[in-house]
Amino acid sequence: MAASYSPTKASSKENLAGASATTVDRNNTVILHAFGRNQFGPTPSPFCLKLETYLRLAKITYSLDTTQPKSAKEGKSPWISCSGQAVSDSSVCVEFLKTHHVGKDLNAGLSASDKAVSRAFQKMFEEEFCWVLALWRWSFDPHQTMMKSLQFSKIKEFIGSKVIRAETKKQAHGHGIGRRTPEEIMQIGETDIRAVSDFLGKAGN
Repeated sequence: MAASYSPTKASSKENLAGASATTVDRNNTVILHAFGRNQFGPTPSPFCLKLETYLRLAKITYSLDTTQPKSAKEGKSPWISCSGQAVSDSSVCVEFLKTHHVGKDLNAGLSASDKAVSRAFQKMFEEEFCWVLALWRWSFDPHQTMMKSLQFSKIKEFIGSKVIRAETKKQAHGHGIGRRTPEEIMQIGETDIRAVSDFLGKAGN
């Protein structure tokens, strides 16, 4: 693990580096509030993973707290608390850290054209592909792989799958993508992935 990664524990049971418990100065340390680890990865949430990855790449020391993954004000995850302020939404958190903390702009070395491409792909994943992923995980997957990875009790798994599936379908319907058939939705996801693959293949030539 790179030396730049310096997470400390808050109230969570583990962190990505497996570091031992450390006393946290909550006045100066960035506290990342996010969903906990599961057996397949650091977090089941793409947006929690996005923000934690930024913290690591920007070399910001942070503490991970999984006891309160959703912000009290907006009910969103992830969120951060730092210097007495609570900030939610992964993109807003990144901008806050770049402006008010020791964070840095990881795209600073890109040209204006490359920044525009980066922005376009980011929004494609965050505003469209994430819904494909969510619907597959919580609605389409016949094996309920993600739910099982959370290792809940049988009763909690049964109830949780019903609640999360219903909420995901409701929100996706409001977004618009949920009004399409499962086959159409998965085709959208495949098209998004192919677009990234084609771009990376061209960029590598």
